[in-house]
This record gives sequence, C-alpha cells and structure tokens, in this order.
Amino acid sequence: MAQLDLSECSPSSPVKPKRAKRAPAKAAPKRPPSKRAQAQSLRAEARLLTTAGLMLLVIGFPVTLYLVALALTGAAWALLPVAVGAPPIVLGYLACHFASQRMLKAKALERRQPRAASASKKPILTRQ
Repeated sequence: MAQLDLSECSPSSPVKPKRAKRAPAKAAPKRPPSKRAQAQSLRAEARLLTTAGLMLLVIGFPVTLYLVALALTGAAWALLPVAVGAPPIVLGYLACHFASQRMLKAKALERRQPRAASASKKPILTRQ
C-alpha cells in the first residue's frame, strides 16, 4: 500500500480547494432556418422516404406473390403470405405516404415565401 506524504498538510498551511472547471461559453442562439431551407430539407427527407418505400415495395410484392403461389399449391401455411409479405408492403406504402406529405408541406412553404416578400415591398403611404 502506498504511503501518503502528510508533510505539506499542517494546520498552518490550509489546503486550497480546487477550482471547478468553467462550463464552455454558450454559443450564440441560432437563427431559425429560412422557409427555403426548410422546404429543401423537407424535399430531401421526401426523396429519402420515397427511395426507402420503393425498395420495400419492390421486395414485398414479389415475395408475397411467391408465398401466395406456395400457399395455393399446399406447400406452405395459408397465412404465410400475410404474415411475411404484408409488413414490407405496409411499411413501403407508409414511407411513400409520408414522403408525399412532406412534399406538400415543402410546396406550401415555397408558396408562402413570395407572398411575404411582396408584402414587405409595398410602399408605405403617408399623409402629406
């Protein structure tokens, strides 16, 4: 066991407490993204969701059709196509649905932007 050196600790020399580390300075508050940036990010999300949805649909339909053929011949359980094939089809449909919703939101944001810009450009009429 290591021995402690107590020569520095005497009643005449008080122990100084260690300073707590300062928290890093807070960054300036970020400005909210512009409507155009929001619309672009919504469109990017929609592209990603559409790609994922189409991949799921491309996998889900042929697998379901193959399992239906197996079930009709009696080689597989009758509910196997529903149990295995339905989840990718439903997930693919939902991904494409949410992608279209994001595209609609992006379109609505882009339509609102020119109106706000044109409203601010109107001259202010004053009485003379």
